[in-house]
Amino acid sequence: MSDYFTHIFPLDPNMPKSEWAKLRTALLSRGFMVENPTLPNHFKPGPTYGTFCTADPHFGGHSDIEFENYGDKIMVAAGDNIAAPPKIPGTSKTVEDWVEFIDRWANDTNEKWIDSANGKSYGLFDLDWENTLGAGKGMLTLMRPGYLDAPRLAAFATEITGYEFNFSYSHI
Repeated sequence: MSDYFTHIFPLDPNMPKSEWAKLRTALLSRGFMVENPTLPNHFKPGPTYGTFCTADPHFGGHSDIEFENYGDKIMVAAGDNIAAPPKIPGTSKTVEDWVEFIDRWANDTNEKWIDSANGKSYGLFDLDWENTLGAGKGMLTLMRPGYLDAPRLAAFATEITGYEFNFSYSHI
């Protein structure tokens, strides 16, 4: 069996945990999701979930929504669809040592990959993963999201928290 996931995450992995609480409250109060009474931090699509989707019907009615908090640990979300190796933006050049770079970045989020040809440095999210890699100390993860408009949800998270968010898709 396989599943599809959408991950919404801040580009700053050190975003304060209080901002996650603001986002959670905003999504609940706007009806995007409703609480799952049996599992804390797990939610189901609410009555306005469809307003964040690109099609009607949105087929996300059975989505599982979870706020994942990894504490001080960095986690990486990627599946068998990962665009690897990633490309250097604006070029056809790829980062061949991408696995080692992710490991270094997970240990120190200030870590940069240096292009040996021109000396330019890139952070993890500066590389072009084609929205197939997410990472951080927390994520909003949606399993079986249907026709969810991930860029729109990431923009909403940015608006609510003031921190820039992005999204990734993974298939496992």
